[in-house]
This record gives sequence, C-alpha cells and structure tokens, in this order.
Amino acid sequence: MVCREFSQNSDNLSNKLKALADGITVHDIAPYLIRCTLDVIIQTSSRLYINAQNGNDESTLNNVTTIVNTTSVRLMKPWLLSDWIFNATELGKKYDKAVKCVHDKIVDEEGE
Repeated sequence: MVCREFSQNSDNLSNKLKALADGITVHDIAPYLIRCTLDVIIQTSSRLYINAQNGNDESTLNNVTTIVNTTSVRLMKPWLLSDWIFNATELGKKYDKAVKCVHDKIVDEEGE
C-alpha cells in the first residue's frame, strides 16, 4: 500500500515538473518537493489524503510548514528549549495552534 501511494505521488510530482520544463527557464522546485513530501508523509502516517501537490488543503500545508519552521527556530534559540518559556511566547502559541489544527484534521478524517 505504501509503495503504491509513494509511486502515485512521485508520478504526480514528475508530471508537474515535466510541465514546467522548457529547457530554458530556471524554476525553484523546492515547493513541489515539499508538497510531494507532505503528501507522502501524511498518507503513510495517517491515511489522510490532503493532495497538497494539487493545491488542495492549503490550511494543512500552512500548518505543517508553521510546525517545521517553528521547530527550526526553537532549536536555534536555546532559551526557547524550555517548554514553559516557549509556551509563553507568541511563537509557542502559534505552534500549538498549528499542531491542534493538524491533529484535529487527522482525527476528523480518521473518524469518517
């Protein structure tokens, strides 16, 4: 099952990149890779199909991006490693909100 999902997402990514390729123009492929990776990870871990590569479910994509970016910032600032300090900051509140939204999305989809 996982191989099929990975293959489908890889094919989708490949088709999107082929559509961009003209042999002349330079493109930033990072957003495409991020969306494909998100689709694979979410589908594999939770059986949730957000179809991020096709622009669906932007809120989940934004929330996952917030979680990743916030984690990176937190690791670079040692004073934020303390949970009680981190949770008291605006960054901590933003992180908690993003985690709750992703969690609720997964629970809602699994319940259907």
